[in-house]
Amino acid sequence: MSAYTRFLLYISFLRSLGVLALKPAPPIVLNQVVNKASCLLSSLGNKRRALPIKGKKLSSAYGQVTSTDPIFIALKDTIQRYNIPRQLLDDMISGMEDDFHRNRYETFEDLYSYCYRVASTVGLVCIEIYGYSELEAREFSEAWGIFMQLTNILRDVAEDAERDRIYLPMEDLRRYGISEADVKGGAELLNHPGWKPFVKEYIERAETYQDKAFKLLPLLDRQSRYSPAAMMAFYETILKKIDKKDGDVFTERVQLSKAEKISRTVIKGFLTLALSVFYTAIYWPPRVCADSQL
Repeated sequence: MSAYTRFLLYISFLRSLGVLALKPAPPIVLNQVVNKASCLLSSLGNKRRALPIKGKKLSSAYGQVTSTDPIFIALKDTIQRYNIPRQLLDDMISGMEDDFHRNRYETFEDLYSYCYRVASTVGLVCIEIYGYSELEAREFSEAWGIFMQLTNILRDVAEDAERDRIYLPMEDLRRYGISEADVKGGAELLNHPGWKPFVKEYIERAETYQDKAFKLLPLLDRQSRYSPAAMMAFYETILKKIDKKDGDVFTERVQLSKAEKISRTVIKGFLTLALSVFYTAIYWPPRVCADSQL
């Protein structure tokens, strides 16, 4: 089984969790390469019960007993081959469980913890499969997840508010005089004097994690860089669009056209290649982490 096949099987595991969550982590490969998980359930009550079941099945991937679920059979082999820490997958599941019990985040620190568990853990597992040359890759991978999830949250403010879910830090909203009722008011929020400055500050914060995320690319195994580069480019463009629209995420969903996706992928691919050549010229031969299998 190739490393790429193992990677896709791991993504299938993520999807089997993600479809159960109210706000799943950002997809880390294009949807067409990911099979829909068989555990898609119809009721919220069933979804609530399913995550603990997945947690129990995960135990089989780290123990002597092997699950009969093909996803977890493949996951066990991948875990053993790439030495993936159990804590990362446990944190991922606990973050998704949060969505069933919590619909507000008081501080940015609270939100960061949520973003780490539902998004950063995904990247941290993936880089063990990708392969990387410096321990700093873990720090940058954590930032990658935070950046993407913060972007998701801002883009989906209206949709989430309709379901009585506000992921934006309440403490920060109050500093700009924005109440829960204001957020639930939809497009009316665009007329609030505090919304634009709030969005500006939020985007600037997200961009600090974006900058760190891009530093991950030259540290990854060369053949693995292009998918993360494309994803970062997509989310970078979404964040710029929101900024250009002065935080208008209400009039229409902010997304990329097919042409933009293609162009951003090509451009970022060339930039990643150039960065790789530059990095190699400076740091050759690369230092390999003792605890990372490339």
